[in-house]
Amino acid sequence: MPSGGAIAREVWAENLESEFEVISGVVDDFPFVSMNTEFHGVIFKSDLRRGNPADLYSLLKSNVDALSLIQVGLTLSDSDRNLPDLGDGQRISTWLVTHTPGFASRPARDRFWPNAKAPISEVCGADDVAGLVCNEEVSWVTFHSAYDFGYLMKILTRRELPCALGEFHRVMRALFGERVYNVKHMMRFCERRLYGGLDRVARTLEVNREVGKCHQAVRIVCSRRTHFRG
Repeated sequence: MPSGGAIAREVWAENLESEFEVISGVVDDFPFVSMNTEFHGVIFKSDLRRGNPADLYSLLKSNVDALSLIQVGLTLSDSDRNLPDLGDGQRISTWLVTHTPGFASRPARDRFWPNAKAPISEVCGADDVAGLVCNEEVSWVTFHSAYDFGYLMKILTRRELPCALGEFHRVMRALFGERVYNVKHMMRFCERRLYGGLDRVARTLEVNREVGKCHQAVRIVCSRRTHFRG
């Protein structure tokens, strides 16, 4: 189904509970969750293009532990790519949940959210998103998502990431289950030669990425369409 006419819903502190109730109410019928995050880049870097998994995880952990999430976007759909319709004639393309960076100055906040309402200053735990996480029926669709899941794990568990990669995998399975699809990884197994970033892959597969003006929403919906097209 095309996404024309679908809307993105912004989630702040004042409507966090009510919007999560909406998500919990529709996730059984729309169990494909496309996810993307915005965060403050990285401060710890490595020259290694390909390191061993333990070293790469150590680098990820250092960055996620030191920095903060800005925003997480969630798009729910069913196996036919339909989006939730709450009965008012408008379908929801994406929920944009804004989280306050703990270290951000007022000018930085104004730059990221020039017309923002009160942002979410306290992290939410897994109990607050019951039905979305710890749900074996939910499938997660992402693109190059190690940092995305790292930041989600950090805010859901209210602690730094596990020290060992094996423990990270254990918590990943507990929170997000076994149905996690990384389109970047899946590209390796496609008959068509796919490479590059999300925009390039979407163009190759002739995926329409138009969904309003929000960059975050565009990337999430584009990931969802690319997953189903590939």
